[in-house]
Amino acid sequence: MNSYCYSIISFLYNLVIKKRLHLRKVNYRKRAGVSTAVAVTIIVVAASLAGATLMLNGDLLASKDVQISVRIVNNTTPSKTKTPPITNKNDSLRDEPDQHPPVDVDDGKNQLSNFTLTVVAPEGSGSNTPGTGNHAYIQGTIVQAEATPDPNWVFSHWLLDGSKEYSNPVTIVMNITHYLKPVFTAILYNLTIGVDGSGSTTPASGTHTYINGTRLFLNATASKGWKFNFWTLDDKPYADNPMSLIMTRDYELSATFTPIVLPSFPP
Repeated sequence: MNSYCYSIISFLYNLVIKKRLHLRKVNYRKRAGVSTAVAVTIIVVAASLAGATLMLNGDLLASKDVQISVRIVNNTTPSKTKTPPITNKNDSLRDEPDQHPPVDVDDGKNQLSNFTLTVVAPEGSGSNTPGTGNHAYIQGTIVQAEATPDPNWVFSHWLLDGSKEYSNPVTIVMNITHYLKPVFTAILYNLTIGVDGSGSTTPASGTHTYINGTRLFLNATASKGWKFNFWTLDDKPYADNPMSLIMTRDYELSATFTPIVLPSFPP
């Protein structure tokens, strides 16, 4: 009976366990583990029927035992990810992908552009920095433009791309092409001339506007039968004719003429 049972067990082991482990050793380890458990169960049952004693995975099994405990050691290990084959002998595998590919410094997209600042000749009397003309700057350059008026002139404003800018110096960021023009205005004063009597003046009577610092020569001309008497400036008489005057403020000036009195003779 024992020989017959041993033959059955040997047959089942060769048929179920060795065959399945051989065919599915690599790709189907989990499934092979299940098949092994089923085969062990069959062997234990057969051994119980035959009354045989077995040694399985280091544990002693006997059909006489009331409770049969079977310990199955799972020796399967997680499958490793297959490494893709190298198709070219010059290719090599990298541990990590290249996160920082090289930058082509000659790529036009990475180069800064140049923009032109065109400075137009000033309106009025003065100078500017940068000077009149075209000036090229790298994109993002900050330009400080400054205007300097000539004597007797004052800076009024800039015309930056057609819009007024009152800061001096003015800050320009060169991200586009710009057009710039300084505007100066003269320091102006008024001269008001009047006539008392019969005569004329040069300049003529009325109000005249002059740039600060302008020097004038004023002349008074009497009418026939009249003579020039004096100028009155700020309530002070001046006998000079012509009269010199420098415009440093507003003035009021009057030329006084008196008639010529002929001597009378007795009849």
